[in-house]
This record gives sequence, structure tokens and C-alpha cells, in this order.
Amino acid sequence: MKAIHRSTRDHSIQFFSRLLFLLLVVNTLINLLIGGISRNFIKHQNMLHLEDSIHIYADSLNTELHSVERFMYSTISHNDYLTELNTPLDFTDFHENLKKLRIDFTEFQYQMDSPITFFIETRDIPHFFNASSLQLPYLDYVQLKDHLKTYDKETDKARQKWQRISLNQHDYLLKSLHYKGKAIYAIISTQDILKPLQKL
Repeated sequence: MKAIHRSTRDHSIQFFSRLLFLLLVVNTLINLLIGGISRNFIKHQNMLHLEDSIHIYADSLNTELHSVERFMYSTISHNDYLTELNTPLDFTDFHENLKKLRIDFTEFQYQMDSPITFFIETRDIPHFFNASSLQLPYLDYVQLKDHLKTYDKETDKARQKWQRISLNQHDYLLKSLHYKGKAIYAIISTQDILKPLQKL
């Protein structure tokens, strides 16, 4: 009788240990499956969040570039200081008009998220100068000035788009606007444009 009782007890321990092992395997498989599904879901959510962030930033950048264009159009057609700089002036009047014009550009520049530099060119009284603080290295500025001397202004008038240019192995976006012997150039580094996306 004792042998039968011991055999049943051994059988029960073996049965329960196998059952426990089977439950452990099933539980592990379920955990792996749920973990994989969760990882895929989280990865998908992160990708959606990243895509949304990129779209929001692209819309913001597009709005900012349109704002720059509107400012350039308004300034070249309605700013009296710029118009006067294209006429013969004595040094004091020239300096005063240039100072007031730079104040307008600097105020606009501070509103921008991306550092942008503006240049003014007048043809009737030949001048080329920065209308805002320089946001590009001096060597790039010198190369830009040389580039703008050979810049096909007539072709640019037809394009009316931001153009990608490379100065000393740095990439920039350049927008130019020409009107009645005056030109405004806006230049922005593509590295500065992409900097917020690198934080994502």
C-alpha cells in the first residue's frame, strides 16, 4: 500500500513539474509575442511622431521662407531708404539711410527662427553691402560676392525661387529679388535649416 501511495505521489510531482514546465514555455512564448507586438507598436508610434514632427517643421520652414519673400518684396518696392540709397547722396545722408535700412532688416532678422543674412545691391549708384548682421563666415561672404557678380539676374527673375549654392564647401539657399535698379539677396545656411531636425 505504501508503494502505491509513493508511486502516486511521485507521479503527481512529475505530472505537476511537466505541467509547470509547459505553462512556463507557453507563458514565455506569450510574453515574447506580446513584447514583439509592443515593440512594433512603439516603433510605429515613434515613426508617426517623427513624421509628424518633420511635417510640422517643414510647414514652419515653408512659412518662414514665404515670410522672408514677402518682406523682401515689400522692402524693395516700398522702402524709401533703399530707394534713396540708389540716388546720389552725400556721405551723411547715405550713412543715415543705410543705418535706418539696417534697423528694418535687423528687426526682421530677429523674428526668424533660422539665422538669415540679407544683402543689398544698388546699380544706379553701385553699392553692395550687408543689410543685416552676417550669419556666414567671411570667406563664404567673399565667395558669395564674387558669385553674385556673375549671377545671371535675368534668368533669376524668371525663376523666382530659392536656389541652392555652395560656397567653400558649405551649402546655402539663396533668394534674390531685383526691382528698378535695386536688388535684395537673402541667404541661409542649409546646415542651420537642418539643425532642429538633428535633435529629433
